[in-house]
Amino acid sequence: MSIGDIKSIAAFGMLQQRMIIEAAGMNIANANKLVKAGDSLPLFRVDVPKVDWMRATSTASSDKNYPSIKITSDNIPLKSSYSPNDPNADSSGMTWRPDIDTTQQLIDVVSANRAYEANLRVYNAAGSMGSKIMELGGK
Repeated sequence: MSIGDIKSIAAFGMLQQRMIIEAAGMNIANANKLVKAGDSLPLFRVDVPKVDWMRATSTASSDKNYPSIKITSDNIPLKSSYSPNDPNADSSGMTWRPDIDTTQQLIDVVSANRAYEANLRVYNAAGSMGSKIMELGGK
């Protein structure tokens, strides 16, 4: 595995973590939106494909085909609360919000941030090693 492969894998990891943070941010933004009964809001998640990195990095550089990461969404169930004075309440006095666990979303953000930082350290270390190899090779 070359230094370029290591940097590519770390960059892929940073992209994955950035997208997890983006999806969690959209979920947190939707957490307190009021919706009408029967409507729904999406719960965003990141589809992360499984990658056999040994196979992916053993091919020629021009043939590398890393999988794509995408943000998908599912309809999330709603939770109700009794608020008869709320202007958005239905005829029975109920308001409806998406059932999004903001605590879990914040945990996802923190863990993705730490994973991003770890991938960044690997990326920078690989770059430093490459520079040192070039420096030693020139002597």
